[in-house]
Amino acid sequence: MPPKPQRKRGKPLTPEQRRKIFDLHGKRFSNLKISAKISCTESVIRNTLKNYNAANGYASKKWNGANRKTTAAEDHIIKRLAVAKRDRSATTIVQMLKQLHVINISAQTVMNRLAGKGCKPRLLKKRPMISRKSKALRRNFAEQYGPWSWGHSHHRGEYECHVIVRILEDHLIEDGTRLCSKNFIMQADNDPKHKSRLAQK
Repeated sequence: MPPKPQRKRGKPLTPEQRRKIFDLHGKRFSNLKISAKISCTESVIRNTLKNYNAANGYASKKWNGANRKTTAAEDHIIKRLAVAKRDRSATTIVQMLKQLHVINISAQTVMNRLAGKGCKPRLLKKRPMISRKSKALRRNFAEQYGPWSWGHSHHRGEYECHVIVRILEDHLIEDGTRLCSKNFIMQADNDPKHKSRLAQK
């Protein structure tokens, strides 16, 4: 026996199908048998019997939802603002629409219109917080003190203590005076190399 043809999901019933449902219901057919003949689910049969009647010719009801917030021309403006500068957020576009075009809509409406136009949302790559100058200074520092702190040796703890002492001797007074004042206070955490006898001297 060939399988029953299934109605496409989301496709509304035609007036002829609704009329047939009411005819079968008037002949005392159950919802299960009607759904088998119409090729739909029982919930569709129940909703049809509840919401439709012969007075309107079993026609589809008019849309009673909210009216569309924007026109086709306004949708074009939204897409133009988004494409002109890719890093603009929906909130920024809303503010520009209010100021330049006197269009009051929400950010969600902007995202819906852009999605309808085929624009996909994305997160822009953030710029690094470290400037090029800071990168160069850190690179020079790592090249200067790197072999001391990251040398492959079983006496690594001892080397790290020497590194801390060398940094304090070379930069503590000069940098502390330059950044704070002459009466600055040097504070360190409880790291073992900071609390070592060599560093405490």
